[in-house]
Amino acid sequence: MNHWPIVPFLKQQEFRPLDNYVLRGFATRDEVWATARKLLRDFKVEASRYRTHVISAEQLQLLNTGSAQGLRGFFDGLGLQTKVVVYVRHPAERLSSLISQKLRGGQESLRTFLIEDRISPTIRTYAEVFGKDNMIIRRFGPRPISGLNPKRLNESLSVPAVLLADQLFAMNLLAAGARGNERYLDQIVGPKFLAPRSMVREAIEVHRACLDYLEKEFGIQFAEVDLSTFPEVVSREMSSEALASIATFSTSRAWPSVG
Repeated sequence: MNHWPIVPFLKQQEFRPLDNYVLRGFATRDEVWATARKLLRDFKVEASRYRTHVISAEQLQLLNTGSAQGLRGFFDGLGLQTKVVVYVRHPAERLSSLISQKLRGGQESLRTFLIEDRISPTIRTYAEVFGKDNMIIRRFGPRPISGLNPKRLNESLSVPAVLLADQLFAMNLLAAGARGNERYLDQIVGPKFLAPRSMVREAIEVHRACLDYLEKEFGIQFAEVDLSTFPEVVSREMSSEALASIATFSTSRAWPSVG
């Protein structure tokens, strides 16, 4: 199931994707919450028909202790035994993707991006509410399956796309409610964005206690990160191919609204 059934267990101000959805004019806040509650009712019906259910959503990490307890109470009330599966990445590997995602959604810029540990607090919350024995922690990464070629979703942006998103953040804040759909950013060609080395170093330092916790409590270990694979600075130069891909939006409806 997608992330919408999680909404009733969150305080409205905690659910950032909901804010994005509403600010872009796709629906009102009341409409989204009504949809979420309907999906939750549908889940109650489906719970009696199948033995196994999978709920997967990045937004699950937003649950605080009280919200997680509400979620467990919901599952317990349906007679379901719950296992919590968490995939973790080294913070240095995750950083570039996270920055790309935040800039794509107009939530932050390169200058305002806040590096913080949101991994270990989430795991501790679920371990406390659902029990450590019900936690399954795995390292995130490709696991090839014979005969299966899954489509990769949420690819990181190119460097030119990140620079454009960064400029749009300064010109047109998401909170203004005039941002367009960000999918056009995925069409801007160029080398994939990698976080600058200074931000990677900061991420490693901020998550040092988190890495120790994952190793001590769950046996998760990561190899040493090769900092030389990250650029010293983010290049501001754009290739002719990148400029051409941006120019195509002048005759396309995909160009963002800027108010």
